[in-house]
This record gives sequence, C-alpha cells and structure tokens, in this order.
Amino acid sequence: MYRVTADHLVPLPEHRLRQLFKLMDPIMTFVHWQALADAIFINTSRTNTPHDVKPFRWKEEIDPEQLPRRIQTMQPSPGSIHFLTILNIKHVEKFNTRDLLLLPELRSLVVLRMEDNGLVTTSHSEFGCYKPAMNLNDTLIRGWSEKEHPFPSLRSFILITMPGSLSVHMLRYASNFPKLQVVYVNSPLTNPRPAIGQPLKEVPAWTTAECHHRPCWDTSLKYQELGLDNPYTTITLEPPAEPGQVNNRALLMSLSVWEFFRNWNNEVQNHDRPGPVTQPKRKAVTEGMNLKARSKRKIGDLLSSFEGISPEF
Repeated sequence: MYRVTADHLVPLPEHRLRQLFKLMDPIMTFVHWQALADAIFINTSRTNTPHDVKPFRWKEEIDPEQLPRRIQTMQPSPGSIHFLTILNIKHVEKFNTRDLLLLPELRSLVVLRMEDNGLVTTSHSEFGCYKPAMNLNDTLIRGWSEKEHPFPSLRSFILITMPGSLSVHMLRYASNFPKLQVVYVNSPLTNPRPAIGQPLKEVPAWTTAECHHRPCWDTSLKYQELGLDNPYTTITLEPPAEPGQVNNRALLMSLSVWEFFRNWNNEVQNHDRPGPVTQPKRKAVTEGMNLKARSKRKIGDLLSSFEGISPEF
C-alpha cells in the first residue's frame, strides 16, 4: 500500500474507494490517508458532490531533530495539493531555528499554529522566571519571507509566544506570504495601543480586527468548523516532556491576543527592507488586560474562498 498513489486509485469507482477507506480506517497511516483522500476528492470533483472525507489527525511526540523528516512526510505528492494541512507545533523553543526555516516549503499548509513557552531562568522553582527563547521572532519570519514561494497556501497564522519575541514589523514580512489573510499573535503591541478597525501606522497593509483578553486556546482551531472544501489533516508535533519541565501555559493565557486582518486595498508595494526592529516593552503586555473580548470569528469564514485549488507557483 505504501507504493500506491492516488493515480493508481482514481480509476476505481467512488463507492469502492469509500469502502477501502472504511476498511483501512483502523490502521490508517498518513500515507494511506493521502492517497485515498486524494483519489476520493478527484472523483467527487468530477461529479460535483461533497467529498465527506474524514480528517486525519496525527499527534506525535518527536525529537526536535526529526522535524525536517516530518516536514518531508507532510509534503503532498508532486503536482497535487488536493488535501490541506493544519499544523500545530508546541514548545517551539526546543526546535532548531535552522529546521523551522523549512516550514515555508509545505505547499499544502493552510493554518499554522506555533507556541513558544520561553526559557526557564530560575531552576528548582515550581513557577520559575521566564525569558523569550527567541526561536519564534522577527528574524525567523523574515527568513521565511525571503524563501522562494513561501507558504503558497497559508491562510491563517496563530503565534503564541513570550513577550518581547515579536514586534508589529513581523506583519510586514508576513505580507510576502501570498494567501495569508489573518494573523493571531500575543506579542506585537505598539504604544499607543492599535485602534480596533484601523490600519496599523507601521504596516498599513494590516488592520487590527480584535483584541481577545483571556483567549480560548483553540478558538481559532475548531477543526470541525473550518468548512474546508478539500480533505484536510490536522498534525500536532510536540517534543517529549522533560523531567521537572514547567508548563508556562497559564502565563501565556493571561496575555491578550491581537487579531490582524490583511487589507488588500492598502497592500504596500514598497519592498524596501524595514528599519531596525524595536521590541515591545513588557509593560505593554498588560495594557490590554481590561479590554472586553469581542465576538469570535471562525477561521471557516476566512477559508471559505479556498475552493478546490492548486495554487500557481
């Protein structure tokens, strides 16, 4: 079965493909799912009927050094991205920046969520003191933007990181991702605070949509509500827990998450490199603590325009 591709399965009748999908479900691997989901989607596209392919959910503890191999496994077959990928990377601080630079090569990636818990600076403490790990920062986003055809399908970015890791300038680099429409991030605060519904002064191609106080961690990732037209898979990668590892989740949850939408009408055409990046002060993190959370927006609404597609590279 590992040598079977969607091209081998497409000639089969749709009902046979669904029977095979059901039989394989208990032992389904990502490679199996790729081939069967692709074949079913091609068949249903011809008859203009819903594919109804069950998403593949893959959660795995990996050694950070294995990330390049996992990225290669996630790549769709050459010439085909009929399936889409939602990737969640936890504890980004443990991954090598060199390996993280490979992420823009994922042609099927539509939602990327990354969580950097920072570094513990006080040992033997239940709570500890934290500082940014700087694995997820402006420099990494800039490196992604300088790749050839970076993130060709990415529509949504969710970045949860320690204060001081990112600034609003990362949105200027993110403008180089051709299909990116929304960014959720808890760090790039400005002084004065961005005005809701107004373009940012530093990067007018982006508009502040909302500020979520005490955000629900999975608000933006309710996979069953995405409403994607293509079969999709959700992948979570997390390094194994270390003895005595402190979970920084409570601290990150206390930070406000800003939601930025891309304003295509104000898209900046100037490709000059921005000036020196000034990191936000830790004080700015608490400035939005009293903001009332506004109505939450589903990513399914954002991705509704993503129809059955193979983007041009």
